[in-house]
Amino acid sequence: MPPATLKEQRYRMITTDSSLPKVSYIMPVFNRAKVVGQAIEGVIEERQRNYPNIELVVMDGGSTDGTVDVVKSFGNEIQIFRSEKDAGAADAFNKGVDLAHGDIIRYVAGDDTILNGHTRRMVDYLMEQPEIDLLGARARSLRTNAQGCVVESEKHATLSGGWMTPDEVLTWDRSGVFAYIETWFFRRRIFSKIGCLDTRYRICPDVDFAFRAVNAGCKFYVLPDVILNKIDHADGSNLVANVPKTFAELRDIISRHGTFAQRIRFYYSFPVPLHYRVFWAAWLWLIKKIKSFFPKIYAKAQRVAGR
Repeated sequence: MPPATLKEQRYRMITTDSSLPKVSYIMPVFNRAKVVGQAIEGVIEERQRNYPNIELVVMDGGSTDGTVDVVKSFGNEIQIFRSEKDAGAADAFNKGVDLAHGDIIRYVAGDDTILNGHTRRMVDYLMEQPEIDLLGARARSLRTNAQGCVVESEKHATLSGGWMTPDEVLTWDRSGVFAYIETWFFRRRIFSKIGCLDTRYRICPDVDFAFRAVNAGCKFYVLPDVILNKIDHADGSNLVANVPKTFAELRDIISRHGTFAQRIRFYYSFPVPLHYRVFWAAWLWLIKKIKSFFPKIYAKAQRVAGR
């Protein structure tokens, strides 16, 4: 037989190393039949190619669209599977934490795509830095358009990495070091210290958890590596596009955990900076006045714009 290539040797090594810490990937899912298979395949490939000691836990919220059949089709590739009604993804994740066996936990969304080849690096970093309670990384922000095609989002985080402070929690979508929860690697001990995700929040439980973590003195470090494709769906099915609800949840979280300065900055910057809002409000007011006092000019401008 020909000698094994370096890639083959590396693959054999990682599939026979039983000393690796167990990492539990917990995937909350509800009515995601069209995409959950791809998400599960990504985790399985990561286990086969990069880190063999991954435990996959799938927590279904009582799906009715065939999601359960898709999950079951993977058989023993999924170590733990439950399908029952829950109070949302945060509740499902919390239940998964109770069932999982790993000392390192990762949240995996059923409609995102993990990028393979990073688990070993993340775990190695945790092993080398025992003071880190949570280790995060970058995500590539994508979205689906009206035709269901995945395109690059306008968000471009410029994570440089480093220790996260409470003040940086609010900058998660403005090139700060806050990372999406799907990139976090939790040490199990943090749940004993501050509890699990708060189920009152359907969109922003990660922001609440991050506030509680850093305010409690937990150490959160972020690496600049891109390890995930984070997809916002145009149909709003993953709730991310629900701006009013997002605003309400963030406002409540910041009022509970944030400082006065953080609250002021939040109201100024979300969902867009205040000076943008003032400009567009003034512009709309001007257009209405033109329409009211100069209807002919307004009608002509409309015809020109429509050509």
